[in-house]
Amino acid sequence: MDIPEANVDEPSSRFSPIWIVPIVALMIGAWLVFKSLSEHGPVITIQFQTADGLESGKTNIRYRDVNVGHVNDVRFSKDLKTVLVSAELTPEMRPFISNQSRFWVIRPRVGTSGVSGLGTLISGAYIQMDPGPEGDRTKTFIGLEEPPAITSDALGTTYKLLADDLGSVSMGSPVYFRQIPVGEVVKYHLLEDHQHVAITIFIRAPHDKFVRANSKFWNAAGITLDLNSEGVHVEMESIVSLLSGGIAFESPVSLGSDEPTTPNHVFTLYENHQQTQTTEFGRAFPYLLHFDDTVRGLSIGAPVEFRGIRVGTVKDIALSRDAKSGALNIPVVVEIEPERIPNAYTLTLDGMPEHKAKAIHLAYVEKLVQAGLHARLQTGNLLTGQLFIELDLFPDKPMAKILYDGKYPELPTLPRPLLGIAASISHVLNQVEQLPIEQIGQHAEQSAAAFSRLINSPEIQNFVQQVSQASTSINQLAATINTQVPPLAKSIRTTSDQAASFITTVNRQTPAILRDVKQALSSANGALKNAEKTLSSVSHMASPQGQLNHEILTVLQQLTSAARAVRIMAEYLERHPEALLKGKL
Repeated sequence: MDIPEANVDEPSSRFSPIWIVPIVALMIGAWLVFKSLSEHGPVITIQFQTADGLESGKTNIRYRDVNVGHVNDVRFSKDLKTVLVSAELTPEMRPFISNQSRFWVIRPRVGTSGVSGLGTLISGAYIQMDPGPEGDRTKTFIGLEEPPAITSDALGTTYKLLADDLGSVSMGSPVYFRQIPVGEVVKYHLLEDHQHVAITIFIRAPHDKFVRANSKFWNAAGITLDLNSEGVHVEMESIVSLLSGGIAFESPVSLGSDEPTTPNHVFTLYENHQQTQTTEFGRAFPYLLHFDDTVRGLSIGAPVEFRGIRVGTVKDIALSRDAKSGALNIPVVVEIEPERIPNAYTLTLDGMPEHKAKAIHLAYVEKLVQAGLHARLQTGNLLTGQLFIELDLFPDKPMAKILYDGKYPELPTLPRPLLGIAASISHVLNQVEQLPIEQIGQHAEQSAAAFSRLINSPEIQNFVQQVSQASTSINQLAATINTQVPPLAKSIRTTSDQAASFITTVNRQTPAILRDVKQALSSANGALKNAEKTLSSVSHMASPQGQLNHEILTVLQQLTSAARAVRIMAEYLERHPEALLKGKL
C-alpha cells in the first residue's frame, strides 16, 4: 500500500514586505527618543543647607546673567539635614559640567566687601553657576553657602601669605596696591603647626605683574597707631579698610630680587607697613644684659642700636634673684644680627654652620668689648617714655669682658646718663645731710659775736682814728712839698747859669787852668742837671695832679672805706649770724 507523502514548501529567500512597518516604527521611535534626549539638557542634583528663595519650576540657573537651566524639584535629603535641588540645564552646558563646577544662591547680602544681590528683591533669588575648569563628569554637587571671591573666568594670579594671626582679615577683604584695590582674600586656614595662618589672595590682571619676589605684604586694616621709641606713627590705607580690613603690598626696586613670581608663591604678611622697612637677616645670636636701674619703658621688640643703626632686638625682660647674694636684678635678653655689624667675617658667615658662625661672631664681639663696647638704656621718645638699648664704644671706661657664667654670653652695661647724674646729685645731698648743720650754726653765731666785739673794741676805734689822722698829715706834707720844691729848683737853675758865666770869664784869662776847672764844673753841671730832673720829677709827683699825691690819697680813701665796710659788716653779722651759711638775704 502506498503511503502518500506530504508536500513541504521550501522557505522563500525574498524579504517580506510586512517587515517594513515595524522597522519604520522602530526607526521613528529611536528618532523621537534621540530628539527628546537632544532637546533636554543634563539633570543635576545640588545640595544646599536651606532652600531660602528657591521654588520648583520658577528658580532659574544663570551664568553671566544668562539663563542656562531651571529648578525642577526641591526636596529634603533622607536625613532631613540638607535640601536637594533637582535642576535641568540647557543642552549646550553639557560639555561644561564637571566636578570643578560650582553653584551658589544669589540673594540680597551685606558683607565686608559691600552690598550685593539687590536685584533679587524684584526678580527673586536664583542659582549662579561657575563652570570651572575641565574635570571629571558628575551630576551631583554641593552648593556654596557664600559666593566665591573669584570665578573660573577671572584673569589673575593666586598667592599665599603666612601670618602669625588672622587679625581683621576676612573672606573678600580687599588687597591694595598704591591704595587701589587690585584683588581680594579668597580663603584662609590654620596650618598644621597651629602657629601660623595661611591666607590665599587673588590679584586680578594686569595688576598681578607688579607682584615680585621682593614684594612686601602687610595688614592694612583700620588705623594703625604705634607709639614706640622712634616716635608716633599713624597709618590708614583707606576708609574701606578701616571698616572691613584689608591687605596692602608694594614692590621696592632696591631690595632683594625683583624677578616675576609664579602662582601660589608664599609671602610673609607683616603686621604693619613699618615692619616691612626692616631688612631681614637669617641669623641672630642671643646675648644677656643686666641693668641696675629701672627698665620702665623698655618693651619686648624694642630696637638695639649701635650709634643710631639698628643691629638687634630685645627678646625678653625678666626679674631674677641672684643665688649667691640674694640681690634682685633685671636680666634682658637681646638678639644681635651679625650681618648688621660689618666686619671682616660678615661675608664668610653665609652658608656656614650655626655653631661655627656663632663662634666667629662672638670672637669679633670680644674684640669690640676690649675696645670699650658697653650697653646702656636710652630714651627714644620723651613723649611716650619708650626706651631702647644703645651699644657704643667707651674707651675711657674701665676695661670689661664678656661673662660666660649663664645660658647666654653677658655683655657689660653702663647706667643711663641722666640716672648717673641723678645718682651723683643724690650722693652729694646725702653728704650734705650728714653735715652737723646745727653745730656749724652755733659756731657761726659765736664767731659773729666775737667778730662784732672785736670790731667795736676801743683798740679798733683808736686804730681807725690814727689812720684818719695819718691821712691828714700826709695831705699836709704833700701840700708843703708842692709849695717848696718849685722855688728850690729855680734857685738851682740860677746858680748853674752863674757858674757857667764864671767859667767863661776864667777861661778867657787862664786857658790851661780853666780847662781843668771847666771839666770839673762840667761834671758838676751834669750832676746839677740830674738833680734838677730829679727835683722836677719829685715836684711833678708831689703836685696836686702828681702820681704820688694821687696814690697817697687813694690809699687813704681805701683805708677809710675798708674801715667803714668792716664796721657795717660787723653790725650786720651781729644782727644776722646765719648769713655766714645762707648769704645775704
